[in-house]
Amino acid sequence: MTPPIEPYVKINVDVAFDASTGRASSGVVVRDSNNLVLGSCVLPTTNISSSFVAEALAAVQGLRFTLDLGCTHVVLESDSFTIISKLMSVEDDLSVLQPYISYPKAVSQAFASCHFPFMPISGNDVVHCLARLGNDSDDNSFWVEKSLPKFPLWSERTVVARTL
Repeated sequence: MTPPIEPYVKINVDVAFDASTGRASSGVVVRDSNNLVLGSCVLPTTNISSSFVAEALAAVQGLRFTLDLGCTHVVLESDSFTIISKLMSVEDDLSVLQPYISYPKAVSQAFASCHFPFMPISGNDVVHCLARLGNDSDDNSFWVEKSLPKFPLWSERTVVARTL
């Protein structure tokens, strides 16, 4: 992950979503301009209707977590091109997706500055592994000013699986 330029922090978000159960788990990693982890979290959720809803929820959760850390200048990266393009759009969204985009847009207004670049799926492996941690738990997990949890087997398998 490329670090942001100071004074920005970078929020990487991703989701593990199971359509058959409606269960999703968001992974969030927040890094500073020195590429040091300021915080990370795993947030499992139930009753999610689609992967789009899960990705929009992850954006909201990443933004809210970063607000709680006290950050004011943020870059939120996601591998969901639809979410990123809708968040960057200045036009009113009149689609059925509008309710899911209006909330992260509203939360982003709480920052002094907020940008939404797209992150290709290959660059989001760490946060995807983190999201997968939530598949095995019903509890939110937070790490603030601590190292990310270790998942060497997941990282290796995920990189291979996601490049096929």
